[in-house]
Amino acid sequence: MNCPKCSEPCDREQADVGVGIIYGPYGCPVCGWSEWRQYDRSEGPSEKQMEHPDWYVDQWGGMQRVSAIADHCERFGIPREAVEDAFRIESEDRK
Repeated sequence: MNCPKCSEPCDREQADVGVGIIYGPYGCPVCGWSEWRQYDRSEGPSEKQMEHPDWYVDQWGGMQRVSAIADHCERFGIPREAVEDAFRIESEDRK
């Protein structure tokens, strides 16, 4: 499937649970569009991102704690403050 916003190829997660396969939403790695509205990041923070400001919520529905991302980046010499600033949701976005 190609993204309806930017025409780039989209991906989705899937899990084989033995009796069938469970599929997650298609998401665009380029513009942040998601097939499921609550994860759509193409026009700013998604609904789920707004509900969980201390977490990074991607367009496929995956979540990672921002502090854990900052911990990993510190090992590569990237300052923690830079990572936290990049993932911070500004107050005007929370409206």
